[in-house]
Amino acid sequence: MISKTKIDLDQLPTNPYLSYRTDSSLTETIKGWWNDRFEDPPYTEMDLDRLETCKEMVKHGLGYAIAPLISISPKDNLYIQPLHFQDGAPVIRRTWLLANEGASKLAVVDRFIDFIQTWKA
Repeated sequence: MISKTKIDLDQLPTNPYLSYRTDSSLTETIKGWWNDRFEDPPYTEMDLDRLETCKEMVKHGLGYAIAPLISISPKDNLYIQPLHFQDGAPVIRRTWLLANEGASKLAVVDRFIDFIQTWKA
């Protein structure tokens, strides 16, 4: 969860939520976490077209958003609150990398695969 300042997670349903268009996998992950924590739907202030637009709105204090950590930079200067389900399990988003063996013989692809593997959970 990103916001301009710290927000008590229990107060999220009463704070303005800034949503943005994203893939169905992330949307379902966010909905699953929300439904695990709250009975009421989020108070959606705006539905934006892109994550970058959403981050700018958050920077200006117009609400909070739920975004993948990989999309947030220290230069964004945002408050970041990791999310967990009620059972304490962290909210994570699985990512897959598909490549054929021939591609992995290219040096740049091989380095990219090594880089990705350093981040796998």
